[in-house]
Amino acid sequence: MPTLYFFRSPISMYKPSYLHRPGAEPLFALTLGQLAQKAAEEWGEKEALVSVYEEQHYTFREVLEEADRLAAGLLQLGLKPGDRLGIWGPNSSDWYISRVAAARAGLIAVQIDPAYQPPELLHALVKVEAKALICAEQFKCSSCYETVQALIPELNKSAEGGTEITSSKLPALKTLIVMSNKQYRGAYRLKDIISSASTEYIKEVNQLQTLIQPDDGCTIQFSSGTTGNPKAVLQSHHAMVNVSYFFTKNLEFDTMVCLPLE
Repeated sequence: MPTLYFFRSPISMYKPSYLHRPGAEPLFALTLGQLAQKAAEEWGEKEALVSVYEEQHYTFREVLEEADRLAAGLLQLGLKPGDRLGIWGPNSSDWYISRVAAARAGLIAVQIDPAYQPPELLHALVKVEAKALICAEQFKCSSCYETVQALIPELNKSAEGGTEITSSKLPALKTLIVMSNKQYRGAYRLKDIISSASTEYIKEVNQLQTLIQPDDGCTIQFSSGTTGNPKAVLQSHHAMVNVSYFFTKNLEFDTMVCLPLE
């Protein structure tokens, strides 16, 4: 049996010690944002994302570039590393880009079940003190914007387009972004945040990659809520990167296969 070693974190001198058992393959000391950059450097023109129903294709390089523009746009809006960013919607290319952008900006992405109804969404946003929310336009037959509107009636008094939110129920929430081509009251369009990113803030995103630590918070996921209100669970970059790598490695996901379905 391999020897157990106690040692200071290889990730940051300010973090507590790890109990480490050396294995055949060491764990990665990387953030999710650094991993996205590494993938773009190694496999830049290979496909990273294919969204069939949207007819969208992204290479690893395109994912990084789009995510960095969104990350820069979020910083321009006043978000800071460590702030919680809610992402609420079904699987889509915008969801994926938003997730990578949050990591590149040092934000903690709060992954919210797209089937949540107003009370559940309110609980999630209040629990984590989300400062911004990126939501889909629609999930199945439900309008995501109308669900948010039910929680924030103050949106009815806003003009179309983005503005700072003031909400009695959600005092921490300041920004609403919709994955849509349509303009909504009090909400920014995701594509406008991406297109408005300045060179200065894109440089800031790149500089952040040496400051964000693998032990920093990366994602908040909610439990199923079968025994009460869903519980918020914080995952670090270190956990997300290594669990994802070893899980997919064991499944041998190295080939893309498209099966015709009838």
